[in-house]
Amino acid sequence: YGLSAARVLLQVETLDATGQVVARSLVPVDGTVPGFGRLYFEGPVSAAGARYRVTVYYFEWVHRGGGGS
Repeated sequence: YGLSAARVLLQVETLDATGQVVARSLVPVDGTVPGFGRLYFEGPVSAAGARYRVTVYYFEWVHRGGGGS
C-alpha cells in the first residue's frame, strides 16, 4: 500500500533438523518500516535450532497526514 508500518512484532520459530517447531518467541522491531522499504532487525530467540522461520505477528499502518477522512 506504500504506507509505513510501526510497532512491528515478529514471531520467530526455532526449527529442528526435521523442520518441526521446537520453540517460539516474539521479537519487537525497533523503528518504523518505510513504505516499499525494509528495516533490519535482530533479537534474541528462545532456543538455538537448525533453522528459523520468521513471520509478521503484528503491525500498525502509519497513515500520512493531510486532512480528510
